[in-house]
Parts: sequence; structure tokens; C-alpha cells
Amino acid sequence: CAVQARRGPARRPLPARAAESRKLRAAGRRPRCGDCPAGRAVLELFAGCARLSAAWRHRNLCIACPIDISNGDHFDILDSRVFNEVCRWIRAGRIWALHLGTPCSRWSRARTTGRPDSAVDRRGLRAALRTRALVRLCGECGVFWTLENPASSQLLRWRPLAALAEKQGAHLRKLHMCAYGAPWRKPTAVLGTLPALAEFGR
Repeated sequence: CAVQARRGPARRPLPARAAESRKLRAAGRRPRCGDCPAGRAVLELFAGCARLSAAWRHRNLCIACPIDISNGDHFDILDSRVFNEVCRWIRAGRIWALHLGTPCSRWSRARTTGRPDSAVDRRGLRAALRTRALVRLCGECGVFWTLENPASSQLLRWRPLAALAEKQGAHLRKLHMCAYGAPWRKPTAVLGTLPALAEFGR
């Protein structure tokens, strides 16, 4: 991943990328494959089985390698080395849009087991802090981002993240996965700055 990311085009100044992103937002355009500039990729973090990356690839978008710890410790975004590399990609203009499937284990209303200071709880908080840091960096660098969690997840209402998302003008949309072919209802919420998200809930 790192080698491919570093082989991209020469770095462009941040103001140019930010201006490009603001122009798309102001126009209210639905992103198309052509809206993703050459040499820039979409990246899925906490990707699980990476179905979203597969869908992006099907639409001929340039995708970065999806990152999830299930693929090995070297794909653990909570590892500072992995996190710092992703941040370098964003700052260098390699990433056009970022999607986060941040684990909801700490934030689920359905959680009835485990002590408040359990390993799952601590890891869930670290994942949330990483998510917030990446959302902030995306805002600074003019990179679109989305965050997906169950509709009942408290992560979407976590004040440090919710205040930052509001400041960036993020949209929150709710949907049911059964509308997209899943055999269960699974109410899901997507928060983010991707222009098409404004229409997505319809």
C-alpha cells in the first residue's frame, strides 16, 4: 500500500485540494467515477470484509488497499505506524475520500456484558479517538469522509465527534440494509461530508 501510495503524482498544495472539494460541495454534485481525480484513491478503514471497496472497484474508482486488523496486525489502524502512514497518504493528496466502519462494540446500546474498563472498551475508545483524528485531518486537507455505524450507536452522538462533524457541515442519513439486498433490516446510519450523502437517505 505504502509503495503504491508514494508512487502517485507530485504533491499538490493543500489549498488547491481544499478549493476543489469546496467547489464540488457547493455545486451539490453527486460524485461520479470521473470526480475522483487521477492518482487519488478512495480508502476504507475498519473495512471488515471490504464489500464497499469491492463496490467502488466495480464502479472503476481507484481504490487503496482496504485496512482491517482481520488481515493481520500490519493492518491495525490502532498501531501508530499504520495510522501515521494513512495520515501521510491524506496529507500528500493520495486520498480523495475516506470511509470508516469504526467498531461499535463499546458504543452499542445492546451491549450487556463486559466491564466498563474491559479490553474491548479500551480498544473501542482508541478506535473512536483515531476516527475523530482522521475526520479532523480530512477536514483540514479537503478530503471527503463517511462514517458508518448501527443507527442506535452512541458513537454518532459522542460529543467530541459530533461537534467536529457539525463544524464540517456533515450530513447524517439513516437507511435499512434490507433495501440493498440484505436478508435482515439492520438500521444503519452514515455520517459524512461526501456530497451525495445529502440525497442518500431518500
